[in-house]
Amino acid sequence: MAEKSVVLEHYEIISPLGNLSETVADCIDGISAIRPGPCFDVPVSWAPFKDQRCRELRYSAALLKPSLDVSELDPALTLFLYCCAKGDIGALETHAAYEKETGAVSPLPGGQAEFVKNMLFPDAARTMAVSNACASGAIAVETAKELLQAGDFTHAIIFGFDAISRFVTAGFHSLSALSPTASRPFDAGRDGLTIGEAACIALLSNRAPFDGDIVVEGAGSSNDANHRTGPSR
Repeated sequence: MAEKSVVLEHYEIISPLGNLSETVADCIDGISAIRPGPCFDVPVSWAPFKDQRCRELRYSAALLKPSLDVSELDPALTLFLYCCAKGDIGALETHAAYEKETGAVSPLPGGQAEFVKNMLFPDAARTMAVSNACASGAIAVETAKELLQAGDFTHAIIFGFDAISRFVTAGFHSLSALSPTASRPFDAGRDGLTIGEAACIALLSNRAPFDGDIVVEGAGSSNDANHRTGPSR
């Protein structure tokens, strides 16, 4: 039998351009989802969901749930990973209670992780939250890869989510990090980044790969402990 690898079995997204196939098609055609401001009264560009209901974690999770078949997964050997920068902090911004009886989502990543896990695969053996700013998705894949290869699990479900909020917009704007027009990352005249929102789901397995499989061959992350928000000088 061929040596085992971490294989990407399934993936689907909700982006400002639509689902995965719609997003890929629009990117190939050069269509951008970036809109001019204001964004929460801040004069900066942004890339919001087409459907503002997707800004709620509950709604996005419900849309993505049918795309994932969990019927053959062994709960005792399945890891659930939730990744976000801030995720859904609606309760924090509206000062709403988020006790279980209200049905509101906790603004904390750990609470959001439990909420989505209970919606998608409540019997998962372990639940983890990865919140490492812009690197959250990549580090979630790395974490899943390491735990799968260690033999702790045979499958890992990854759910990623981030929505634009007044808190996030104001925070980036206070750092003078947001572009008033649109991000141009390789342009000499670039003037900042553009924040966007999206949700995604993925299933990774540790098994012998077949021809044509997408395999996570390697991963790595580091931290130079330079500054909480400032770039390296």
